[in-house]
Amino acid sequence: MRRAERYAKAARCLDLVLEYFGPNGKRWCQGQGDGRKRCLVAAVCHVQLKHGFHNQLTFDLLDAAIPAPTIVEFNDDRRTSFAEVRAVILEAKANALAEVRKLKLARETQREMQRPKLAA
Repeated sequence: MRRAERYAKAARCLDLVLEYFGPNGKRWCQGQGDGRKRCLVAAVCHVQLKHGFHNQLTFDLLDAAIPAPTIVEFNDDRRTSFAEVRAVILEAKANALAEVRKLKLARETQREMQRPKLAA
């Protein structure tokens, strides 16, 4: 799979995680979930399993966006709100989509450079 496709799938997975949690985080929890409510890691795993996205990149993007050493520490910190979880997911998604655009532009530029030039 091309890198741009991997980033696009990671962005889609993050969208589905937000959809799973709901607009106000009704299905988000800290610590151990109960099957309906899930922490950030469990929600990503659930979405990936349900939709066939087996992509470590989603976790890498979240890791890069969190203000804590690990996703679990961020999610389970009592001071973390769902608004912060949502912001991290949106930042990770924005980073994924920026990478898609960058990779597509690089590919287009490379194709342009490989085209034979017509003599004037």
